Amino acid sequence: MNNGKVDAHSPMLNNAINSLYAFSAMQAGIGAFYYAPGGSQGNQGGIPQEEISLENNFSVLGGLQTLKHVLEKTDQTPQVKKALADIQIMLYGGKTVNGYETLGLLSFLYNGAYDPKKGIFFTHGTAIDPKSLHDWQPDRSEDGGAMAVDINTWGISALGAETIDKWYGKGTALAIWQKVRQQGGYYNNGKLWGVGYTLRNNTGDTPEHIMSTEWTAGAINILQSLIAYYDKTDIDTADLKDDLTQMTEGVRHLRNDNYLAAQFDGATPQEYFVTLPKSVGLAYLYASKRFPIPFGWNANTLPSTTSNSWIIMNEFRFNPFQYLGRLESENYDIPKSVDISSENEEGIRGRGSK
Repeated sequence: MNNGKVDAHSPMLNNAINSLYAFSAMQAGIGAFYYAPGGSQGNQGGIPQEEISLENNFSVLGGLQTLKHVLEKTDQTPQVKKALADIQIMLYGGKTVNGYETLGLLSFLYNGAYDPKKGIFFTHGTAIDPKSLHDWQPDRSEDGGAMAVDINTWGISALGAETIDKWYGKGTALAIWQKVRQQGGYYNNGKLWGVGYTLRNNTGDTPEHIMSTEWTAGAINILQSLIAYYDKTDIDTADLKDDLTQMTEGVRHLRNDNYLAAQFDGATPQEYFVTLPKSVGLAYLYASKRFPIPFGWNANTLPSTTSNSWIIMNEFRFNPFQYLGRLESENYDIPKSVDISSENEEGIRGRGSK
């Protein structure tokens, strides 16, 4: 890169551009992107063709808005101009490569991602008819174990606190974090060490009591962003700064040389703990104990590249969901308000722009 400019003929940039066709093919009329192509196999069997994951959609938003900035700063070849036009459709609506109209990702996130009743983002849902503009059916389960922590942390990182508060009301991004902290946090002697995988981590009759390095680092990332935003407002950030300090210190207990002394709930005994030779150096583990994560994979107390990558990004205050790792967001305008879950064809005409 040269002052943020990537050569228009770079193989890496061309690979990113070439992937846009596949993304467009996976975009539904309601604006969301499907979890996987039809017929895909997951860790525990086939993936429903109509499945929509909010985590994936926030990841797509992060990728599209970053690629958009990169393309805007490179030479405007025909291929680059076409890619920018494709991204515009994916974000704001238009015709997909499948030939049907999509409302665009931003419309979906505004009209269908946030659950005002629970004060958090939905974890997942379905859109059975890809062509439909109004068949979003989110999972409204009351079980905290079905509500993912990272949907909310990644959502704040990708959309940004400024956009979330503009779309859903002042202080919404802060309130989302407070709920995640309360229900999804991992505490040791009253101190917030980090977060687990679901909102049943610290609640209910059988709390999960697990700590994830990756998702704790993701929470640290949003705290850095929340503090940067709310410091410019009249909202007090003292508690956010305290949370940041506690988790920055707490996550170190998941480093391989500190793990055994930390005495985590359900920790791997010393005789079964995989140690690293000193010549290899230090590494962060994936999680505090072996645990069947309800979203299709297992946590283990093993060194993890994703965990270490997130720790490094925290160290540099780098937000991977924003261009150049910025803590600030795109500050999107409020999309048109439409009912994407109504059975009524009139729903697309909506309730008017706010």
